[in-house]
Amino acid sequence: MTRLSPWVRKLLVIVAIQKVLRSLARCRRRRYRRAGVPSTKAPRRRRWYRGLLVLAIVAIVAVLRSLARRRRGRFRSPGAAPPGPVPDDGAPFPYRPDEPHVEETVTLYAPPTPPGTPRYANAVPTNQSEEPLGEDQSLEPGAVVLLRVSIGPLDPDSLERSPVIFPDHLLPAEDVWLRVLVASSDFQVGADADDLARAELAVEKPFLLPADGSPAHTEREEQWLWFALRVPERTGPASARVNYYYRDALIQSQRLTAIVGTGRGRLEVVTDYTASALLHDLDEIPDTPRVSILLNDGPGTTHQLLLRPSRDTPAERSAVPISLPGESVGPLVDKLRVELARTVTSKRVHSSKQLENDLRRLAPLGRDLHRKLLVGGAGEVFQRLHQRPRPLLAVTRPKNVTFTLPWNCLYRIGLPSVPIEKVPVCPLVSEWKEREPLVDGPVDTCPWEEKGVSHAENLLCPFGFWGFGLTVESPASAWSAQARVKLMPSATVVVAETKSGIDRKSLDDHVARLQSMFDSGFPKAGVNVVPETTRAQIRAQLSYDLPLVYFFCHGQRDRVNSPDIYLGVGAKDIISVGDFIDWVEASWLTDQIIWHDVRPLVFINACEALEVSPRTLCSYVDAFVGLANAMGVVGTEVKVPQNLAMEYAEIFFNELLVRHRSISEAQQVARFAFLATGNLFGLAYTAHAWAHLTVVARSAVE
Repeated sequence: MTRLSPWVRKLLVIVAIQKVLRSLARCRRRRYRRAGVPSTKAPRRRRWYRGLLVLAIVAIVAVLRSLARRRRGRFRSPGAAPPGPVPDDGAPFPYRPDEPHVEETVTLYAPPTPPGTPRYANAVPTNQSEEPLGEDQSLEPGAVVLLRVSIGPLDPDSLERSPVIFPDHLLPAEDVWLRVLVASSDFQVGADADDLARAELAVEKPFLLPADGSPAHTEREEQWLWFALRVPERTGPASARVNYYYRDALIQSQRLTAIVGTGRGRLEVVTDYTASALLHDLDEIPDTPRVSILLNDGPGTTHQLLLRPSRDTPAERSAVPISLPGESVGPLVDKLRVELARTVTSKRVHSSKQLENDLRRLAPLGRDLHRKLLVGGAGEVFQRLHQRPRPLLAVTRPKNVTFTLPWNCLYRIGLPSVPIEKVPVCPLVSEWKEREPLVDGPVDTCPWEEKGVSHAENLLCPFGFWGFGLTVESPASAWSAQARVKLMPSATVVVAETKSGIDRKSLDDHVARLQSMFDSGFPKAGVNVVPETTRAQIRAQLSYDLPLVYFFCHGQRDRVNSPDIYLGVGAKDIISVGDFIDWVEASWLTDQIIWHDVRPLVFINACEALEVSPRTLCSYVDAFVGLANAMGVVGTEVKVPQNLAMEYAEIFFNELLVRHRSISEAQQVARFAFLATGNLFGLAYTAHAWAHLTVVARSAVE
């Protein structure tokens, strides 16, 4: 059915009203004739009715215009500049004073939504007349499309097939300012159509999410945010991102995909990342500066990243979309993992010479990956990573996106184009007295940098790796942003063990020490650490609410170069991602839903169990966190020897359970404990969780 323009619809309404009024006037004239009204008075009365008709039409037009404005949720042109700063966790919202804006005294405020009414994130593309586009509509090359964004009742024009509900029976304690970012490496993005002349690829605006459950609104209490997109000149697929941030943390992301060209198209909006579908727990996210990196799969083998600076960065652009060809990044990542595996040996203490050799192997590859991001235009964003205090680096990967990088191994110190053997080594390594610790505890800066040794370029130093100089968090898409693992009374901790290829006595002692850590850190909880060695036993234990699930096993493949990785437990049993997905689905049909009340931390000490590469069909991170609602996953990038794997885990768990530190602090302590002896072993472990995740007793949660 063809959509009529707003003015045509108004005209048809006016014509219909005129016909009704004229019919009423004819009826009155007939009554005059029957009643014998003089002819000299009839014209005067007819003129009076005609005047009344004109006034009625004017009033109706005014009402229709007012209703149209109320429906649009604004009294000014799409994307006009705000009249003043908007609070954002204490930071003013920057805007360009040269942008025109309309001074209005009349405002719109949407009435509170009835209790129980869900809220949705709505991103609706429209034409320049603000008419929504259909899902089978293609985009004309070079055309201008408007994007209408709201958070409230499900928009009837929404193109999202599986909208994510924002339940409002659990809400923030107070109104929350969100930042809505629209970015694309295909479309040009502007605050409005006129702003497209700046040819930017990202625009960010503030949005207030009320605590009373009503729709989000702007600082002018307008219900919709408007953005302008210029369609690329080339034909083919194109995409854009709509991201929602709170305290610099990405809480939800939507992907808009379109077909550019003639003929039948396909417009679609998909919510593929949600850090917190329940917006009541946003206060769980610490208020700290974050540099955000959102990963994405592009067309073909291209990988896309969206880098957003922290709010304390004086950058002109709010975000930078980057495209990386898979053929240039993939082989480089594979080489880095090979060299990391060579570095991870069973020898605990490394000499100064061994550490130097490790640096010369890993640093050039890590620097090449770092350059790939800089070349893409992320210089303004990465400037903040060199300043102190350094921000948190938040890396998010939407569901079913298979691309990621070994972030801990990226190297931020510039290296010259000379043989790596000619690059000098930091005095931290070259002058290290091996009988003393290389470093004392976790620090974010090399001690020799504070002594005046430049770490800007032409230097090999462990602090050049992101894993030692930065805090990297990688929260997976989940239902809630809560980051406190509840430890219930008499809780059970499952240790899924392997029986093959290990020192059994050492593993038993390792499990016993883990039990003592729970007894020391939570003496009143009565935690019971249970080792299980068969697939059936492990599945039975997973049906209960567990605070910790610890896999000490082998990462196995069913054949060489297989994209799938399995957890080898017991003598010959394996647990695949598909197996675990089936277990979770089966639990939905019973009263023992896997990880329903207590969301556990999953620790995987296995060979390549967390390798999330383009060859991997599905990772355990997606299964444990995205499906089963785990709090997070810690695992290894490469094969690790048993003795060092147990030592790393014990240092980590001692900090997490006994000293009650966060997961990022525990990880840094373990990482630096190895670095103190010249060992880069800690770079092999990655945490897919919020950096502030902790383990607390149930009474602390309540």
